[in-house]
Amino acid sequence: MSKALANWIAAVAVLALGMPAPVLADIRLQRKVEQPPRKAPAPQRRVSRPRPVAPAAEEPPPPPAPVGIDPELMREAVVEANYKVTYRPNPAAATAVLGVTDGKTGWSVNFSGCTEANRCSTMEFYTLWNVTNEANVCSAWNHAVVRDPNRMEGRPYCYTVASLPRQFHLKLTSSQIPYAGIDRLPREEAKARMSHMIGVWTSHLPRLSEAWTIARSKCPKPADKCY
Repeated sequence: MSKALANWIAAVAVLALGMPAPVLADIRLQRKVEQPPRKAPAPQRRVSRPRPVAPAAEEPPPPPAPVGIDPELMREAVVEANYKVTYRPNPAAATAVLGVTDGKTGWSVNFSGCTEANRCSTMEFYTLWNVTNEANVCSAWNHAVVRDPNRMEGRPYCYTVASLPRQFHLKLTSSQIPYAGIDRLPREEAKARMSHMIGVWTSHLPRLSEAWTIARSKCPKPADKCY
């Protein structure tokens, strides 16, 4: 009996008994394909993020420099110029006065618009003399002696007061153009400016006689107007 016949008989017998027939199939061994080993992921480099830095606390701005003219600073400048000084503040009137003398003649430095912080808005050198023909003497002073009738050069100027006849008023102020802004200068610069003003003032005081001589020769009578 051939092998194929024997298989057929066996299959028929299984069917007759109601049993499932064996599946005849060639079992092929599948060759396992080896996969290459997976590479381990490269370790990620941890990047350190900079920590936020709190902004530095801003320093408060320096307090503004005091504004105004300091009478005490002027007192120091006058003393350094070898004059004797008396200081007379008047807080109620917001004024102050420096009385200045060299032992022979005297003049004053007047301050106005003063505050409790010892700062004043204006400063004026002042003196007066009793003279006759005061208007013409004053005119001679402004035009011929100091040659600054418009008060532009920072020299002492003369004026008269109608209600005060026979008086020659002389003044030098911080509001004149060369001295404007002295109230806002730092201490040392303000003192240097004050010393300069003292020099200008005191160098002109002895020149009253020049104005008197000019007025007496050019316009001796009040009706004769000078300049």
